[in-house]
Amino acid sequence: MNELLSGLVTGPTLASYVETMSLSDHNDLADSQNIATKSADLGYYRYADSDSWFLEYLETMDYLGWTVNSDIKELTHNDVTLSLADYIVWMFKDPVEKNAMIDTFDALKSNNPAMLSLGEETGEGQTLQVIPAKYDLQGNLFITIIQVQLFSETKNGNFLFWNWEDRSTKIIRRAVHLMLNREKFAQNRARLKLLIDRYRMARFSLRKKNSLIESL
Repeated sequence: MNELLSGLVTGPTLASYVETMSLSDHNDLADSQNIATKSADLGYYRYADSDSWFLEYLETMDYLGWTVNSDIKELTHNDVTLSLADYIVWMFKDPVEKNAMIDTFDALKSNNPAMLSLGEETGEGQTLQVIPAKYDLQGNLFITIIQVQLFSETKNGNFLFWNWEDRSTKIIRRAVHLMLNREKFAQNRARLKLLIDRYRMARFSLRKKNSLIESL
């Protein structure tokens, strides 16, 4: 276990750890994101056909061992005037998840390489994936994959923390819950290693504020 880990940035994904995450689960989540993202990118352009991209992405996650255990819920919010980070924090009703997301954003603010990478991979917020991750009492790992799309006539490099005052700004979000099937994931580990050697993306481990932040 590593009590300092707050989250992860890899590709267009920002993961937030609701509680202490083991290093093996941290790495397995990063590897899964890399492979699922590359698989979806091979089939669809994520900015133009986000629905199909997201479905392909989920199919790959399921194949690797992340069992989808809910329907996809979609919501549209018009006339958004708060920052994208504030909007994401607002989405969480559980105060523990909300505080974990705040800690993750605090860590991200201090990591310029991670910020730059996330901006490039998401088209400055055009399509971003946020993943809170937590364990249940039996040690099962659960994640919620939240796809957030930002539509605005204004572009800003500080897209996460800029207060959007343009009344035409709109956000679409899709959310689905998954659980890691460790047995299935273990069966796919050899295949996973071959794929990750081919499709590895830059990844950044986010550590809680006032601690070291490292990129892997």
